[in-house]
Amino acid sequence: NYLTVILVNALFVFGLVNTRQLLSVNAVPAAKPVQPAKMDAKVDVIERAMNEEKLYLESNINLERFAEQIGLKPRDISAILKMHYQSNFFEFINRYRIEEAKRLLLAPEFKDETVLEIIYKSGFNSSSAFHRFFKRMVGMTPTEFRQQAREPSGS
Repeated sequence: NYLTVILVNALFVFGLVNTRQLLSVNAVPAAKPVQPAKMDAKVDVIERAMNEEKLYLESNINLERFAEQIGLKPRDISAILKMHYQSNFFEFINRYRIEEAKRLLLAPEFKDETVLEIIYKSGFNSSSAFHRFFKRMVGMTPTEFRQQAREPSGS
């Protein structure tokens, strides 16, 4: 018991003596922000990949695969999406997919396609994820969207 009391007291004294070290806050250097000039160039690469190469149409695309295909680091892409688009990768890709689905739902050449066929053509591989995201972004279901577009504006 004496040994325990001595060890506890020694620990207490050690804590008092080294309080400054224990409580001192060392500033951790912040991650280097992407420089605007470099960010603009990287945003252009991302925009080109989405608008010209339409990488969002790949149903199995993920951040690593996307980064590999456009030649940027996944970390850089995530930072740019967060800063420039206020979005994460999943939402960023799905916004493009929803816009593609809206275009297909309205296109006369796809009027006979089912919503399920359009889901897959727009890059989604999950009907439930598509419907949930579509409703959140557009405010109505894909079927309602298509019907509303077909109705004459006077009714």
